[in-house]
Amino acid sequence: MRRQQPPPAEPNAFAVFLDRDAAGRYRLLYAKANCAREEWETPAFLHIFPEAAADLPFYFWKGGFDNREFPLPRYGLRPGGECLAVYPLPDYPFTAILTGQAGMWATRLYPPADPEPLRAAYAARAAIQPDRRDFFDLYIQDKQLTYIRETCAAADTAARFFLHITPRDPADLPGEPPAAGYANRDFAFGRYGGHFDGKCLAVVPLPDYPIAEIRTGQAGRWEVNFYPPADPEPLRAAYAALADRQPDTHSQFDLYLQDNQLLYLRETCAAADVAAGFFLHIIPEDVADLPAERRRDGYANLDFVFARWGGPFDGKCLAAVPLPDYPIKEIRTGQQIPGQGDLWSVELIAAPDRDKLRADYAALAAAEPAAGDYFDLYLQDNRLLYFRETCAAGDTAAGFFLHITPVDIADLPQERQAAGFANADFAFNRWGGSFDGKCLAAVPLPDYPIKEIRTGQYVPGQGELWAAELMVAP
Repeated sequence: MRRQQPPPAEPNAFAVFLDRDAAGRYRLLYAKANCAREEWETPAFLHIFPEAAADLPFYFWKGGFDNREFPLPRYGLRPGGECLAVYPLPDYPFTAILTGQAGMWATRLYPPADPEPLRAAYAARAAIQPDRRDFFDLYIQDKQLTYIRETCAAADTAARFFLHITPRDPADLPGEPPAAGYANRDFAFGRYGGHFDGKCLAVVPLPDYPIAEIRTGQAGRWEVNFYPPADPEPLRAAYAALADRQPDTHSQFDLYLQDNQLLYLRETCAAADVAAGFFLHIIPEDVADLPAERRRDGYANLDFVFARWGGPFDGKCLAAVPLPDYPIKEIRTGQQIPGQGDLWSVELIAAPDRDKLRADYAALAAAEPAAGDYFDLYLQDNRLLYFRETCAAGDTAAGFFLHITPVDIADLPQERQAAGFANADFAFNRWGGSFDGKCLAAVPLPDYPIKEIRTGQYVPGQGELWAAELMVAP
């Protein structure tokens, strides 16, 4: 039979084995080389946790375990300075054992797992892709986290496993306020599983509350952060709510601002589309709303992994990222690969004021455009208005360039005087948005007298989509 030997954590610890005798009864074996007399003569304590409380003597019911203390010399020998002791365990089934010597060391052991349930759990996952692969394959299913290693030695499960679970709602954590931000469910492998057929498997129960993130591994060996698969039903409901809406901006993902969330949607979505990390930088209206350590940067960094806030469903993928409660001036987001740069990025204002856009639209009813191309352009109240009557998300996705030539070149900052114009390029949603199937942006102009304006849309590396020129002053 395979013995279970947790690595001693203290230098004076005994190695403890859980074994069976010739009659099949469990026993504990204590062993230590170079064993001092004081170590040998210090009594051992033993807490046995039964499967059924009825197996306990009545005076131990309140504690929940069979509490024993005994002298090691009574159950063994110390030949040549090596300590060996064998302690017989009771016949009733038990779930765990804690033993040690007070003030010196302690270790916890579990009875070997029945291989048949382990084989059944393994077979049930044979046709399923793991949610994460590392030193162990990890599966999340039915509020359980399963660890599987196909070729597994005793040393692979000897070190304690850490398991830190971060809830979506911090209020689900015990304690007020939650100090660590996660529930600590660290465990010894034998508590939830064991070895069978050269493999090993453990099934760990997860809490009932919605989980934002799981961090697990073995200290010094492996570590992963990953996210439970998203429930597709809330994703479908969120998708259905977007059916009659134009995105607030568009790139590799359609982006929507809704209910103080930023939603990322991609209609045809593969795993590779969400593999790279997402950056999300939030610029507040008032920098004082930022934590002190972020005020110098001027924005809140809410970078995230897509699976934290969403996932795939029906060939699509959608994530709903909560935004801060304070007023937001601007959002910059996209995906990037460290050391390689952005895969895509967009800028948008937090929420276009559609009533203001409708008011600006009504004021244009009797006005003639100052120029017209793909957008009608109006000069009004020291603003340049861009208007399109029938507008789709793709019409505003490309960046807008805006070059402003002053009457007096001295009005430009010194670093722009050689170029001869102010560069006010922008993303459409910085200054406007969509409403009633139309779109309109109102860009403020400088206070100095303007001679000429050149504007349009462009795609970097491909050139201009359209361009228009306005003579403002003769």
